[in-house]
Amino acid sequence: MPTVFLNGNRFKVEGGADDARIKNDAENKAMTVYSTLTSSINRELETPLLARLKLDAARAGKEVKATVTVDDLKEDAALDVTLHFALVEQEVHYSGENGLRFHPMVVRSLARGANESNYGFKVASGQANKFEHIFDLDRITAENLRYYDEWPVERNREMNARIGGSADFDVGRFKEQKHLINPNRLSVVAFLQDNKTRAILQAVYLKAPLKVER
Repeated sequence: MPTVFLNGNRFKVEGGADDARIKNDAENKAMTVYSTLTSSINRELETPLLARLKLDAARAGKEVKATVTVDDLKEDAALDVTLHFALVEQEVHYSGENGLRFHPMVVRSLARGANESNYGFKVASGQANKFEHIFDLDRITAENLRYYDEWPVERNREMNARIGGSADFDVGRFKEQKHLINPNRLSVVAFLQDNKTRAILQAVYLKAPLKVER
């Protein structure tokens, strides 16, 4: 079943999805989860503004260029904050094992600096910060396709190591490959995260269609 994270932490509620499946009371349990989650989000929306984000994005051919300005982040030497860019596809159709066919806001790529292993960009407090990233759709598509080949190998190795002995377990492969990206259904999300608490300090979302540069 889907796992929900709120402010960087796993969101749990009594009588969640697992209980719903056992008790055959999915609709009531779903409403309980929805109500609790919505209340938590509404409380967060009432908190004072901790920073300002300005997001601009444009698609030119097979590239999406995103620029974010971070401002009004309080000056505090103890702050450890990262800005994240996510390229998302507004909806992808895929019938998974859980029976869900429509998947909204699918993350196609997370940005990181050149030659960096960690995602995101460090933000200095007490001053304006400006960051730019270009999402190369062809490169992202190739990376996503490669994942379909690498995942079964890694997963089989992990499972057989757990089983032990001469186990030859095969997890199989995805029944569909969803590596292709619809460039007309893309959006960019930028969010500022406190690395110590995992809290999201601010977020901004720019919905497609993105402006096409000519």
